[in-house]
Formats: sequence, C-alpha cells, structure tokens
Amino acid sequence: MLGELDSYALTHFMPMTPEVWFRLFERLNSEVWPWQLLVLALFLAGTDALRRGQSRIAGVLLGLGWLWVALSFQFNLHAELSPAGDWLGWAFVVQAVLLVIVGWCGRLVWRAGPRALAGLLLLVLSVFLYPLLGPLTGRSWAGVEIVGTAPDPTLLATLALLLTTPRLPWLLVPIPVLAGLYSALTWWAMEWLPGMTVGVLVIIFLLCIALGRGAHRKQ
Repeated sequence: MLGELDSYALTHFMPMTPEVWFRLFERLNSEVWPWQLLVLALFLAGTDALRRGQSRIAGVLLGLGWLWVALSFQFNLHAELSPAGDWLGWAFVVQAVLLVIVGWCGRLVWRAGPRALAGLLLLVLSVFLYPLLGPLTGRSWAGVEIVGTAPDPTLLATLALLLTTPRLPWLLVPIPVLAGLYSALTWWAMEWLPGMTVGVLVIIFLLCIALGRGAHRKQ
C-alpha cells in the first residue's frame, strides 16, 4: 500500500494539465477584453488614492479588483475545472468586502520608510514584471496575467500595498497569503517552476512584516 502511494506524484491529484491551466488565462483575457484594461486602471487609481491618503476611495477601488477576479476568473472559469474555484471565488469576495471596510475605517494610508520601499518594489514586480513571466518562459502572450483580472498579480499587488501602511491591517493578510501559497503549490504540481515565483514573493512579504515588527520592538 505504501509503495503504491509512493508511486503517485502531486500532479496526479490535479484536475487539469498545465496546457489546460495556461489556456484558462487565454480564455479569461479573450472573454473580458477590453475590460481588464479598465480594471487595471481602477486598481492603479486605488493605489494612487492610498498614496494620497484617500483611504475610502482606495478600499473601494482595490476591492473592485478582487471582486472582478472572483467573478471573471474564479467562479466563471476556475470553478469549471476544480471545486477550489468556488472556494477561492468566495474568498476573493470576502477580501473585496474587507478592503472596503478597512478602507472606510481609514486604515489604508501610505507612509514612507524601508517597508514602504519594499512594498513599492513588490508593486512594480506585480504590475509590470510578473505579467511577463509567462510569455518569456514559453507561454502565449494571449494568456498574460494582469493585475485586477488574474489572481496571482492581484494578490501580490495587494500585499505590496499593505507593506506601505504604517499599521498593517491584519484582516487583509490571510486571504492573499493563503491564495498565493495555493497558487504556488498548483504551479509546482503542474511542474511549471516559474509559477513558484508567487510563493517566493509571498514569503518575502512575510519576512518584511517579521523584520519590520522586530525593528519596531527594538525602538
């Protein structure tokens, strides 16, 4: 029995092949075009609102991005292949609501500092470089993953913005962290190692938080 279990790879437990998963993002971009560009613009506007101290506007605009990912990708496409699509869809809806609530409470504000600089670097990676990861490693440009429409860059950009806040809104941390680790595990199971980047960046986010708390305690 134990020998039989040892013969299974993690890929045997995935309900799709890498090609099917890649195709999912191509379908996503095809079905929502050109709305992903508008949602990206709104997400970036939310980022600017956060920088300007307009917490309520930031919460609403960032929340719209998470809601759009839930509706356009998780419920509409991912759920066709795996029950995880529904679970993640509801998790993304909850995150959207939490962003609005936290923003409405004035907790989404920007403060300069080393942690904010790390957040800014992660934001640039999420918005401009992460989308290039697929096409530069052999995937089709039609399946490029865009912030506000694809889950991975959206959760990474959100974690990046949380690093810029003076007091981390902990309510907003668990869902993007867990979703990012789930995504990294999915990519690993399908043996597409560039996808593990999302897991590495989530871990870097957690290290930045831990180092920031350690520095704060020493002061």
